[in-house]
Amino acid sequence: MRVFVNGVEGGRLPADDVGVSRGLNVFETFRTYGPIPFRLPQHMARLRRSAAAFGISVPEGVEDRLTGHCAPDVVVRVMLTGGGNEAIQVYPVPTERIGRPVAVALVDYAPPLGFAKHGSRGLTIAMAAARGVEEVLFTQNGELLEAARSNLFAVVDGRWVTPPSDGRILEGVTRGALLDLGGIREGAVRLEQCEELWLSSTLKELAPAIVDGEERSGPMGRALHGAFRAALPGSSTEALPA
Repeated sequence: MRVFVNGVEGGRLPADDVGVSRGLNVFETFRTYGPIPFRLPQHMARLRRSAAAFGISVPEGVEDRLTGHCAPDVVVRVMLTGGGNEAIQVYPVPTERIGRPVAVALVDYAPPLGFAKHGSRGLTIAMAAARGVEEVLFTQNGELLEAARSNLFAVVDGRWVTPPSDGRILEGVTRGALLDLGGIREGAVRLEQCEELWLSSTLKELAPAIVDGEERSGPMGRALHGAFRAALPGSSTEALPA
């Protein structure tokens, strides 16, 4: 992994930066397919929205710096801190995470400022660890909202549905790409309705959820993942899970 702090490779963040000491930071993670960054304009727009929500300045030229780090099949993560610092990490795409089933546990909790992508993740990490799962899946009044690092897609009565973008969830960039494929509606989702349940994110693409030890995969999810791959710009040598 290569790390750049304020443009200096191997730089360090100061300990008194509130982004370090109090978790006041926002971030974005995107990847390339071949050498092409996936939906970078959408990632940048979300970074600016998140930064505005937390009163964090977006430095000039950050998009150009991110583009400069693009190489074939890499992940680029940028973090902007409340102390005015910028940290960029670059590392190879972890292909083993693509499509891998993810164990989740339901938690009745709607995170505040859920529409912003911020680095204050200690609570959700602790929740997942206490339940022995990889991610917690947030619910409110019995409705599924999103997982800690993923959006949700469910098959209900043979059709695709995803929780609505109503301020309670983060509008995932991969979620947006899947919606652009068509045939998916936004609406309330309850676990007992789900014939299949899938998680989407930059590094998962689309992966089945495991709930109470049961993998909620199926043919519709595998077909949707294939359609997502077919619509990608550029090329990728990564194989889909069997």
